[in-house]
Amino acid sequence: MNKLNLEQPIFVFYLDIRGTTPQRAREQIADFIEHHRYDNATTWIIPVKDSSKVECIYKPNDKLKTLIDKINSIINDYKIDSPELKILIRDFKIENILEQD
Repeated sequence: MNKLNLEQPIFVFYLDIRGTTPQRAREQIADFIEHHRYDNATTWIIPVKDSSKVECIYKPNDKLKTLIDKINSIINDYKIDSPELKILIRDFKIENILEQD
């Protein structure tokens, strides 16, 4: 499973597959994925039977980016090697900062 990167915006591409066969819809989605890859954003493709559109559903804010940078710095400074512990620390810190807003 891929990790969700909260340091990048998340875009949802709603791709109209109305009137296509299941095989053609899969081909359209694969072609779309191949030609719309971005290193600086997370993209999700959702097939719909409506008009195609793009929405930004998450835009990182400076406060969250600063928090993530600090958490990563602490993890690196203390040489925490356990992936599970790293995830727990990040989740705990992010939940605390989001509750303050």
